[in-house]
Amino acid sequence: MDDEMIERCAKALWDADQAKPEVRYGMSNEIIFGKTDGSVVLWEDIINPDCVPWIAQEWRDKVILVIKAMREPTNNMHKAMCNAYNSPVVIWFTGIDSIIND
Repeated sequence: MDDEMIERCAKALWDADQAKPEVRYGMSNEIIFGKTDGSVVLWEDIINPDCVPWIAQEWRDKVILVIKAMREPTNNMHKAMCNAYNSPVVIWFTGIDSIIND
């Protein structure tokens, strides 16, 4: 798999999770990361070699599972991508857009 895409998606999931007040002010941020003020734990913090390596890997593993689940296109994706007579990039965007715009 493309490490860049996995990393980008894992960071997006992590950032969305950290945006939740129950996570920012929750026990895990306080116990694991020492954050008691409600500040977010940055993705850059958890990929730091001084951090527990399994934390970032857990989020990467979630992304890999999602990407594998997306391998088989839905009917809407298939129709949209078949109607996109453009470059592979446009076809990719069209396929992804057909998922998130449903």
